[in-house]
Amino acid sequence: MRAMQCLVMTVCCLILAGTSSAGGKDDTWEAVRHVTRTRVYWLSTRDLKCYQGRIANVSDDSITLKLLDLTTATIERSEVLRFGESMDIRRTAFSGRSSWLDVTEIPTDTKEHTRILMKNGEKHEGKKVSFTDSGITLLERGRLVDIAKNEISKVYFDRLRPLSEEDDYAINELAYFIVFDPKFWAIEMNAGPKIPLLLYDAAATEDDTRLRCEVNKFN
Repeated sequence: MRAMQCLVMTVCCLILAGTSSAGGKDDTWEAVRHVTRTRVYWLSTRDLKCYQGRIANVSDDSITLKLLDLTTATIERSEVLRFGESMDIRRTAFSGRSSWLDVTEIPTDTKEHTRILMKNGEKHEGKKVSFTDSGITLLERGRLVDIAKNEISKVYFDRLRPLSEEDDYAINELAYFIVFDPKFWAIEMNAGPKIPLLLYDAAATEDDTRLRCEVNKFN
C-alpha cells in the first residue's frame, strides 16, 4: 500500500515538475530559508573565514549556524560568499558575488543547465561544454553555441533545489523504498524544481578570487 502511494506521488511530481522550474527570480536566499535543518552545510565569507554546521535560523539579512562544537555563529547575508551542501558549485545553494571564475567551475558532467541572459535580451540555455577567459560554449538543443563574455548580462546555474525538511523526512522514512520517492526520480531525471543560482552579473563588480579559508570554524 505504501509503495503504491509513493508511486502515485512520483507520477504527480513528474507532472508538476514542468511548472516548478527556476522561473526568472534571481534571489536564491529564499531557498536557503527552506532547506532541511538536519544536515551539515558549508559557508564561506568575504574575509576568508569558513564555517561548517547546521542551520539554526535564517532571516532576510543573516544566517545563524550551529557549529560542530555546538557553538553558534551569525553571519550577515552581505558577508556570505558561498553557502551550500559543500563548497562545490553544483552543491552551492547561494552565491554572494559576481564571478567568472565561478562560471568556469560549472561542471560539464551534469544534467543541470547553464542559463545565460544576453545584453541584447536574447537567452541561451544548455550544458556547458567549455570556457575561456573571454567566453563560454554551450550545447544548446543539440548544437554548440559560442557566447562572448562581453555580450553576456547574467549567467545562472539552474541546479536542483536542495532538500527541504519534508524531503529529508520522507527519504529517511522510505529507506529501501527510496526508488519510489518523487525526490529520488527528480534528481535522477533532472525533473524536479530548480533554483536559479546567479554566478555572474555584468552589472556588478567582478570578484574572481579563489575561495580559501584563513580561519577555520569547522568544529
